[in-house]
Amino acid sequence: MAFKLKSIVTFLLLSLVLAPIASATGSPDERWLWDASQKDSFGIIFQESSELIAQPLTLNGEDAGASGGTGFHKCLSVLDPKCKDVIKYIYFFYLPQCESASSVNCIEGFWAVDKSGKRIEGVRYGQVPTTPAIPYTNAGAPTLPTGSVPQLYRLPGLNHGGGSDLYSINAQVKGGDRGKDGSGVWQFGRDGNFEAGIYPVTIKEGAYGDTGLFNNTLDNRFCAHAGDGKCSMRETFPSDVRFGLKVRLGWRANGWIHGRINEPTATFEATASGSNPVSVVSVEARPVKVPTFSVTMPKAELPAELRKLYLEGGSKDDPRIWGRGGIGTTLGRSLSGEMINSVTYEPNVANGIDELAIWLALGKDKAVAAPAYWSFKLRSAWDQCTTSNSKLSAVLGTNATTYLDGPPVFNAESQTLDYRVSAPHLMPDGSKTVGTYDLVIDSNVARCFYGFSNAPVSASISVVGENGENRVAATTVRERDGWIYLSASGFTFSSPTLRVKLTQEVVAETKPVVATKKTISCVKGKKVKKVTGESPKCPKGFKQR
Repeated sequence: MAFKLKSIVTFLLLSLVLAPIASATGSPDERWLWDASQKDSFGIIFQESSELIAQPLTLNGEDAGASGGTGFHKCLSVLDPKCKDVIKYIYFFYLPQCESASSVNCIEGFWAVDKSGKRIEGVRYGQVPTTPAIPYTNAGAPTLPTGSVPQLYRLPGLNHGGGSDLYSINAQVKGGDRGKDGSGVWQFGRDGNFEAGIYPVTIKEGAYGDTGLFNNTLDNRFCAHAGDGKCSMRETFPSDVRFGLKVRLGWRANGWIHGRINEPTATFEATASGSNPVSVVSVEARPVKVPTFSVTMPKAELPAELRKLYLEGGSKDDPRIWGRGGIGTTLGRSLSGEMINSVTYEPNVANGIDELAIWLALGKDKAVAAPAYWSFKLRSAWDQCTTSNSKLSAVLGTNATTYLDGPPVFNAESQTLDYRVSAPHLMPDGSKTVGTYDLVIDSNVARCFYGFSNAPVSASISVVGENGENRVAATTVRERDGWIYLSASGFTFSSPTLRVKLTQEVVAETKPVVATKKTISCVKGKKVKKVTGESPKCPKGFKQR
C-alpha cells in the first residue's frame, strides 16, 4: 500500500516568511507575488501548490522533542548523530535522468510536440542546484530510496517566453518509514507519492539560497528551484505545444492521475527490475492557465462570517488547521496584532471550494493572475473498481482554481460521476474565465462503476451551475483502445459541477429456437422402419408410407 503523506504545509502563515516584495512591472503571471506591504490587514490566497518548487531534497526526521513538543531534523542518513532520537522519517527527492535500461526512480524521456506535429526530444542540460544543500544517503537503511534535485533539459529550437529553450523537470517522490525491523534497522517501502511538473526557465545568477531553506538573499519564489547562487527563473510556456514526460517508478503503482493538464493522453506499463516491480508512466498534454485568486483587506473590515470561521478554528482534524495549532488560534492572535497575515490554500485542500465561494464576492469574482502549469499527481486506487487493477485507471485535468482532491463522486440519484470545480468568474484582464475539464477513464473501470457488461458503452458530459442550471459547454466523448475520453471546455465559473453519465443499451435476450421434429414410416416389403428428425428421410431401398 502506498505511503500516505499528509501535507506538511497546507496553510502558510505568510507573514512569518514573506518579505514585502511585489512582482516587477511587466513580469509574467508565473512570477506573481502577494503584496505584503499593507499593514493591519488580512489576506487569502487560492493558488496552485508550490511544493514542487519549494521543497528541497531532504530526509526529515521527527523526534519527541526535549520539552514534549516535536523536533524536526534534516538528516544526512539514519546514522546522523543529530537524528539518533528520531521516531519517524519523511523523505523528498527528485528523479534524475535514467542511466540505463534497468534504472528505476528516474526520467526516461522528455519531449514536446509543436503545432505542426513535429516531436522534439529533450536533451539533458544539468541541474539546479549542482550540489544539493543537504544530500542524504541510505547508509544504515538499505531500503531508503535516494534521488537527486530537479533536472534541466533543452528542447532545441523550442524557445519559451524567456527566449531560452531550457525547461526544469521537477519530478518528486515523497514517502516515509515503515518502522524498524527486529534487528533495529529502519525499513522503508519502495512505494511513495509521486507528482511532476514542467517549468520553462532561464538561469539567473546571484545570491540565491537553497530552495526551502530560507537562507536566500534574493527572493527565490520566482524560481522553479534554486541553490549554488543560481535560480531556474520561471517563464511562460510557448503557445500551442504539447509536452510529454515518461518516468520509471520503483514500485507497482495503480490508481489515477490528476492535475494541471489539458487534452491528456497517458500510458502505464507494469514491469520489473529483477524481482522488484517497476511502473513506467507516460503523460502527454497541453499546459493550462490556472486563475490565482487573492483578497487583502483591513482586519477591521473582515466580515463576521469570516472572522468566526478563522478565529474559532476547529477540532484537531479540521482541514483549516495549520501546523500543530488550529488556524483559528493562530489567526486569532494575528488578527489582533499589527502584522499583515495571509493564508494560502492549495487547489485541492478540503473545504477549499466552499471557502473560495465565500471570498469571491469580496474580490469582485476576479483573478489576480493566471500562470500556466503543466503538472500532475499520481494517486493510489480509491475503491474496489480500481484496487484490483495493476494499471492506470483514470486521468483527470482541469484549470479550475480549486477542485476536489479525489476521484469523481458517483451520484446514485442521477447515476452520474460528479466532479466539483471552482474559480473566479473573471480573469485578470476582465475577460471571462473559460473552464477546461478532461477525464480519460479505463473502459473496464467505468463498466465496474455501473455494473455494465462488455457491450459498448456510450457517455455524455454536462456542466451544471450552482443553481442547477445547465451551463453551455463544448463537449466531446469517444472510446478508443480501451479508454473512454470525455472533455468539456468553454464553460464559465464560479462553482459548477461536471457531470458524466455513462449508459449501455439493454441487449434483448435471444431465446434459442427449439427445433420441431417429426416421425415418418418407411417400408421395404414387409419391413417397416420409423425415422425421426427435423427433416427425416427414408434409408436407401425404403419408401415412405
